[in-house]
Amino acid sequence: DEHSHHGGTHGSSSDAVYSFGVASYASPLKRLLGSSSVRIVPPNTILVFDRHFRLREKRNVFEFDIRQWKGYFHDWRAAFEDAVELRAGPRHRAQGAEVFLGLSAGFDSGALHAALMKLKIKHTAYTLTAQEDLEVIRSR
Repeated sequence: DEHSHHGGTHGSSSDAVYSFGVASYASPLKRLLGSSSVRIVPPNTILVFDRHFRLREKRNVFEFDIRQWKGYFHDWRAAFEDAVELRAGPRHRAQGAEVFLGLSAGFDSGALHAALMKLKIKHTAYTLTAQEDLEVIRSR
């Protein structure tokens, strides 16, 4: 799950024992605090609690402007290839580092693999075939 999770409080009296936790996945918190106490925190969110773990404020880390102004993505592709070149190109290899890529059927690794191939950057791609679409992997 891509969201953060937090667990709430237990008990309601002044001598109650409070529990609080934060995790990338809900399952550890559910085991510790019970399913009903776990809440999903959306990405890009700051939660401010008081000392009794009561939520006092909820705000965004950053306000994104998601309006689309462009009808093309040539400049994005160039920036992406520049970023791949910077992180895996000659300077990277001059330090004796090799380039490895976990190749899945997903878009991210496919785009990275395509950029490495286009830039003729020597690399080794590995795939764990558990639930991957093997036809997509083979075509890459």
